[in-house]
Amino acid sequence: MSPPPFEGLPPVNMEALQLSAPAPASLKRKLGGRPKGSAPKRIKVKGPTKLRKGKPVAAEVPLDVWQMILSYCPQKFLFKARQINKSFQHALSYESAWRKNRIQNYGPDMPDPLPGMKEWEYARLIEGMGCMDCGNKKTRKCYWAFQKRWCAKCLEKNTLSESGAGNIKEKYPKLLDCIPYAVVDSYRHYESAGYYTRTWNRAGHGRQEVYQNTAVTYMMGEIDAFFKKERSEEEQETWFAERITLKLDLMERIQNIEDWVELPKRDKRTEGQRLKAERVAFFEEKAMSLTPPLTPEMLHLIPAYGRAIDIAKPPSERSWKALLPKLEADRAAAASMVSTRNLGDDDANDRLRKSRIDLYYERRHNDSIQQVQLLQLADEVLGDFLDDNSIDDQDFALLVLREVWSRHYESDIIPDLNARLLLDDAIMVFKKKICPAIDQWDDTVRSKKAKLFKCPGCTRTDVNAKYDFEDLIAHLSKHSRKLGDFITFRKPGPEVMDQVLGGIGLVVEWTRNLPVLATHQTATGKWDPHDETPYQSAQPPSTEDKPAIRLFDNRYTVGTQHIPRDRFAANAMYAAREFQGTGLHAKYKTLLGLKYALFQWYKQPQTEASREPPREQLDEINIRLMKDGEYDLFHGFRCPNCVDASLSRLRKFAEKDQSFSDLLAHFKATHSNENWVTAFMALPSEEELWEKLNEEGQEDALEVFQKIFPIRKRSQVYRMIEFEKTFHFHAGIWPEGYRPPVAPVESLAPVSSSASATPYRAPVARMI
Repeated sequence: MSPPPFEGLPPVNMEALQLSAPAPASLKRKLGGRPKGSAPKRIKVKGPTKLRKGKPVAAEVPLDVWQMILSYCPQKFLFKARQINKSFQHALSYESAWRKNRIQNYGPDMPDPLPGMKEWEYARLIEGMGCMDCGNKKTRKCYWAFQKRWCAKCLEKNTLSESGAGNIKEKYPKLLDCIPYAVVDSYRHYESAGYYTRTWNRAGHGRQEVYQNTAVTYMMGEIDAFFKKERSEEEQETWFAERITLKLDLMERIQNIEDWVELPKRDKRTEGQRLKAERVAFFEEKAMSLTPPLTPEMLHLIPAYGRAIDIAKPPSERSWKALLPKLEADRAAAASMVSTRNLGDDDANDRLRKSRIDLYYERRHNDSIQQVQLLQLADEVLGDFLDDNSIDDQDFALLVLREVWSRHYESDIIPDLNARLLLDDAIMVFKKKICPAIDQWDDTVRSKKAKLFKCPGCTRTDVNAKYDFEDLIAHLSKHSRKLGDFITFRKPGPEVMDQVLGGIGLVVEWTRNLPVLATHQTATGKWDPHDETPYQSAQPPSTEDKPAIRLFDNRYTVGTQHIPRDRFAANAMYAAREFQGTGLHAKYKTLLGLKYALFQWYKQPQTEASREPPREQLDEINIRLMKDGEYDLFHGFRCPNCVDASLSRLRKFAEKDQSFSDLLAHFKATHSNENWVTAFMALPSEEELWEKLNEEGQEDALEVFQKIFPIRKRSQVYRMIEFEKTFHFHAGIWPEGYRPPVAPVESLAPVSSSASATPYRAPVARMI
């Protein structure tokens, strides 16, 4: 047995202890207790921690407790929590904290992050907002094929379409097979990450594949590095097979995540549709129980009913009581419209049909007395407006029509001129008088834009639809399906009347305010035909006479030793890169780069300079842009040849900025017979470039411009006269046969010609 714990201690001197012990207290209790007037002692009891403003909490919460608390918070809060203090930032620096939170919020069935992706990056793609490129705060859509959240413009800017990668595929045949891709429709709307069997479907058309620019650039570098050494066919096959396998594995993971993200959205949308259908059935039953009843046909004409059934919530008696007064207010108008549409008298239908047909045949040749007088009045108005340069192009047609209407009803000279005008008269004046006057303008782009208008009833900002005048009048019938300002455009009579010759213009009166907006005006969904508010014109253009500027006259280029003159693409890239970091917009860099390359090209001997640069140089520019990662350098231009295209798939290249690769593919497919130097892309004018270079903050850009395009000295000018004659008009530098005047050596301003000065309306985009 082990010895007792006290064994081995030194002995205690009991006598000493007895001597030093105090005397025993008296057994008798002392009288008095505590002193008089003193309060009894309080027993201190520890309470809960008090939270006071400006006073830190004394008790510290352990890190693992904070991590447990944060695991139950919404993921959106974690991004804010990281910025509260260092403790939260430290607690959320562990991957496990984000993983626990993800599983707690979304469950264990959620797919794990992609290889190389951190948990907080995964959460940012799911819960975050804002474009990761331009910073647009309203962007929510995440494109999982690229693991990026972009707005629509940045998606188009940062991706390369399969059609635009034609020349890249020729040089790198298997490059695109090694890169993840997304599927988009013809409008460049994202559909999915590759083609696979999904639990959801989109109704897109014209599908094509798009690839991320940075992924293409990275793979081009990988392939170039691999082929620096000679490789056998077996090594090549093995190398590409490994990367294709990695790509397929990554695409499968991406598709699992995308399917998991989209499925709840589809379920939520299906539930919303079910609730809306339930509201329709509930409200129709309640409306039919009224005295007299409100039929479903009458209900659908009332705007308040349309808004009520568009709410994805269960119906209730409270919602019906809120809707009923609004229905009663529009009951009479809806009943009148239904009775007009459902005329039972065949004789009345025949009379209405006959009157419409007679009116059509009376006016179809535009030769009635009233129509002839109205066209003469339109000639007078056009004579006053054509010489007025203060009117913006977009307002020209509408102001002419307004003035024709005013003079018609104010005139007492011409007999029968005060007859009722119809919208058909406005269409006639626009087609017979205004359009021919606009077509005589020297710029087809201006003429095209001046004949397009906006609908006042289309209030969506994401759709910028424009219509011809006559097409817009026909379009307004779509806004007449419910009671409102556009109800006058509802086609009269039964359904058979929709097929009667003519159109809605034979029924609706031409009023002071036409239901037509210029492109600079804002659609509000409302229209007052008799509003006397003055017309809101656009900012009038400058009417001062500005001389035509020939910015590149009397200038030459300083070449570089390492880039020969015949390397057009290399020279264009060199000049454009010189302006990097100056803050100059990409369209001006492109203009300067191409001008510099053309200058260098035509410095070659006459045998080489007698022809334009070959079209293959554009392919080389496209490959160099992608290989060097300079996607914005030649981005955002339009096709000058498709302004009047009848097909929308072609017209979009003239109405919307395109990437260099897409514009090049379009030019090859559609305008292969055109001279690319003059017809490839629309660039800013030289006047616009000079104004930009002289803006405040562009001093560095102006300095670079003077460096690569210096002014010739007098002696150089005379030596270059013979060289100038070899230049071609399609080079875009000066007109054929023109010899530029000699400017002083110290002058930095461009040469101007007073002889060619014209009234300045707006800078017209010109090509190279």
